[in-house]
Amino acid sequence: MENPGFATELLYKIAAICRTRQEYNDMERNLLTILSGDKLWSGGGIGASGAFERQALTRTLENNGINRFLTLYRYRDTETELAHRLLGLYYYSSGRHGRAQEHLMFSFLIQNTVIIEYVIRNRFDYAFEPVKELTAIEALALEISRYPLLANFAETNEYYKTAYYLAASLYGNGKTAPAREIWSFLATQNAAGEWQARSAGQLRAPHVERLVEMP
Repeated sequence: MENPGFATELLYKIAAICRTRQEYNDMERNLLTILSGDKLWSGGGIGASGAFERQALTRTLENNGINRFLTLYRYRDTETELAHRLLGLYYYSSGRHGRAQEHLMFSFLIQNTVIIEYVIRNRFDYAFEPVKELTAIEALALEISRYPLLANFAETNEYYKTAYYLAASLYGNGKTAPAREIWSFLATQNAAGEWQARSAGQLRAPHVERLVEMP
């Protein structure tokens, strides 16, 4: 147990077993234990609880939208991405949209950081910015489609599903504008599959979805 990586892997396995058994309180506890090592979440810098950092990230996302958010911030704690994603989906499914939004925000930030850094390594002139009529995140999606490794990463890590439920949690919190911005992005992405269709539906008639145990 002295190896932090092994401890995290074990906690993920225990959380997966709890999820299968529908023992969600135990699943939640194990995932939160994983996040205790997330420096930005738990407060490795300003503020012992991480509240300052989360508030800054949240304000930018809510007030300026996803494109500005991803322009300003990078965070590459890949070890905790799945914990944030699973907790975000769990909290959304149980109607706790505020908590869901925070975790899905972190998950999507980590995912995009990995993608953007990969593109930069392969294209020295790349910058996360609008290209012609495309928003910055739409232009990034084109880069994802150009690299099989990134396309596989997006599928494996539920990139489009994460974005959809981030928008849904924002909408559930009354943050309509940033929610529509993300749904508008997803509605243009054929690679998003189910999440493209569901986003288009949300743009036509936005609503808080019926609660389920674990989306």
